[in-house]
Amino acid sequence: MSLELFTRQCADNDARRAEHEVKSAKSEAESLARHERTERSLQRWARLGVREARKQRERQREFDLGMTRLAAAQLVTEEKLAELSVAQKELSVAQKVTEEKLAAYLSSLTNGHNGGSKS
Repeated sequence: MSLELFTRQCADNDARRAEHEVKSAKSEAESLARHERTERSLQRWARLGVREARKQRERQREFDLGMTRLAAAQLVTEEKLAELSVAQKELSVAQKVTEEKLAAYLSSLTNGHNGGSKS
């Protein structure tokens, strides 16, 4: 092999190696850029996930507070309903007494028992 051929082959090899190094560096840079984009995206999604978890906890607290208020209102309603039931029974008894007294009064008017007689 001649020196000229050897020199040309070495130059070709150097050129191919340089080309390969450029391609490799470009590929590595692209890979690093993709990795950084992926990392930023993951960080963004993690922040969004944390934010959503906080919002969900707040919604759950509001729901729990609403349910507590609803349960308290239900207890008050049941107490008032019980009081109303007692008052209704008392009213029913008073109504019967009133009807009995009215019947007795009307009976006294028709029977003439109140000191005079009807003729």
